[in-house]
Amino acid sequence: MNAKICSRLPSMIRAAREAAGVSQKALAADLAVDQTQLCALEKGRRGVQDRQTLERIASALRLDQAALDELVWAMSHDRVVASVERSGLPKATALVSLALQASRALSQEEMRGLESLISDLLEGKRQLSRLALRSKEEPAMT
Repeated sequence: MNAKICSRLPSMIRAAREAAGVSQKALAADLAVDQTQLCALEKGRRGVQDRQTLERIASALRLDQAALDELVWAMSHDRVVASVERSGLPKATALVSLALQASRALSQEEMRGLESLISDLLEGKRQLSRLALRSKEEPAMT
């Protein structure tokens, strides 16, 4: 799964704009950007470079602080996920995205439980690998 599919910010911006009843053209005009730039942003082809841009979008859409905080979180999420993908670990992209979402949604106790489950899963995988290796090394009983 690639970083673009895991991106959160583009759909959040579009949803906020639509909920506010503002067209792309009107929002682009308020932001003093070309509509094609806003379209690219909403489709994930262009990223938001800084918090100030998000603040301008939030202000133009009359979003409250909580909504702005969600946009800022989504921008950070998307940057981390894109970084993981660029580092040559594309298979980890979806897992990292889910871990970031879990860290935001779960309590500390729930996070410790999730960490324990993942640790147990990895230990189980190691044990299965050792058993498989042993079975290959032992001569077949006839």
